[in-house]
Amino acid sequence: MRFALIDAKKVDVPVGTACAVLGVSTSGYYAWKSRVASPRQRRDMVLLAHISAQFLTSNESYGSPRMCLRLLHNFLKKLTITLV
Repeated sequence: MRFALIDAKKVDVPVGTACAVLGVSTSGYYAWKSRVASPRQRRDMVLLAHISAQFLTSNESYGSPRMCLRLLHNFLKKLTITLV
């Protein structure tokens, strides 16, 4: 989370200064920056994209219960197509 904050503010604050203030090393920041997303992170990004698309499709009116049902329905439909 600290590295994400540093990355977001690097235009306004030098990376070295931000790292010092947050108590992390600059090498740690650059290692984080060059790291490839894990499989879990990639799945989470795909899920977030589906949630965002569904929310926009609903004219931003779906709450969490309805959103979960819609996402589950779409997932099961894709799973059925894949298995057939």
